[in-house]
Amino acid sequence: MAGLGWDDVERRLAALADRPVRRLPGDGPAASFGRSAVLLLVCPVDGVPSLVLTRRGVGLRQDGGLIALPGGHVDDGESVEEAALREAQEEVGIDRAVVVVAGRLDDAWSKYGTVVAPVVGSCEVLPELHPAPGEVDEAIVVPVEDLRRPTRVEREVGGHRFVDEVLDLPSCRVIGLTADIVLALVDWLDDRSEDRFARRVALLDAVHGRRSGRS
Repeated sequence: MAGLGWDDVERRLAALADRPVRRLPGDGPAASFGRSAVLLLVCPVDGVPSLVLTRRGVGLRQDGGLIALPGGHVDDGESVEEAALREAQEEVGIDRAVVVVAGRLDDAWSKYGTVVAPVVGSCEVLPELHPAPGEVDEAIVVPVEDLRRPTRVEREVGGHRFVDEVLDLPSCRVIGLTADIVLALVDWLDDRSEDRFARRVALLDAVHGRRSGRS
């Protein structure tokens, strides 16, 4: 869908609530993983649909300096939606009261042993963003249009070939898990079918299934 407008985004976000969420099997390699959630916040900026990203604090032990989505660990008794909103408020100062949660995308997983729930939300106006010192070095707002042209790189894991996608943007470079989740959102907004979830499960089995002796 070329020239995606804000009305188009709102229609697709409204449809997300009825989309079944595919979850990683509870009896598979991810059974012992922790839970985390990220927020994909889409807002109009001068009428242009845009997404909020962060640059993690360069001094952080995990992925310092890399581009990410606001998010983190799901606390006991907390839903993934609540966790994503709480983390976005803590990391970049987004008032959860102004975010309309549209729904969820399919489960993903991280190399640190967590199942990641991507939560999609929107705001009528881009909120003021206040990066948490030491945790987030920069909040970056990127037009959705700029997220449509990934570079694809093949790699082999456990005898299986997989495709990694990288987004080289004017303001930053998005790789790995974040790129995969962002591109899943773009797929949905563009009403395009691409089975990223099946690739995630296959890679999970190739990496963690092999470690546990399943393959």
